[in-house]
Amino acid sequence: MISFQAKYMTTTTIKDRMNNDVQANFVELDPNSKDDQNALKKINKTWRKEHQALLKNKEIICGEAYVANSLYSDFKTANKAPETKTFYALTTQNDCFEKLNPQEVVGLTEVERKFVGEYEINYLQTRPNCTRLISDKPYSKVGKNLLKCIEEVLPFRMIEVAPILEISEFYENNGYKYNPITLQLIRKKQ
Repeated sequence: MISFQAKYMTTTTIKDRMNNDVQANFVELDPNSKDDQNALKKINKTWRKEHQALLKNKEIICGEAYVANSLYSDFKTANKAPETKTFYALTTQNDCFEKLNPQEVVGLTEVERKFVGEYEINYLQTRPNCTRLISDKPYSKVGKNLLKCIEEVLPFRMIEVAPILEISEFYENNGYKYNPITLQLIRKKQ
């Protein structure tokens, strides 16, 4: 098991194969932690293999389902940049967050502060075998609850996202509206 110094933020509920509720915890990752870097490196490798296997089996993947590599690259350099980016993980692990198991991480996201009270989701990634179009996924409602957790830890903030075309509908279904000026989807301050 790889350990990293994740900080617990909030709890949500996702669904398992049998449509039963499963508790998932939203944690903030620390770019200065070598343990976090190692855990994300392991997630990157695991998710790359899952993504390749899904493509090999001709599974339809929503958009480009594999962005963990980009998120990992940003995470490795985040400790050298101004503190505008925050990295989060959604995990099915329920305790011992100081020693999170990368195998239990089902979602990752990178959120960047643009201005006071305004944030942008740079990446929102469910584990490749949990994406919405996969027929035999171990968990569902991961992306929706990952988004819900972001909104919960950033209350009263405007959140923007510039998704690829294939996943714009996901954000629209979750309350984001298209802004023709910025060409992005926006969730207004609540």
